[in-house]
Amino acid sequence: MFELSGQMFELFGRMFELFGRMFELFGRMLELFGRMFELFGRIFELSGRMFELSGRMFELSGRYVASSSRLTICQAPNLLT
Repeated sequence: MFELSGQMFELFGRMFELFGRMFELFGRMLELFGRMFELFGRIFELSGRMFELSGRMFELSGRYVASSSRLTICQAPNLLT
């Protein structure tokens, strides 16, 4: 009788040990997901900054083209006279 109850307690101990390992692995998995989402956030932040910089670059190139075209338009009547 005592041997059977000892075996039952041993089985319960192993079962709780397995549950502990399972929860530990689940915690590690959640930690990895957290790191992955953090990396995705950084990637999206950097791509947003890149798009912002490219927008500024296009704006500056547009201003340059507009200013150079104004110069040529302003200089054209002077060249004709």
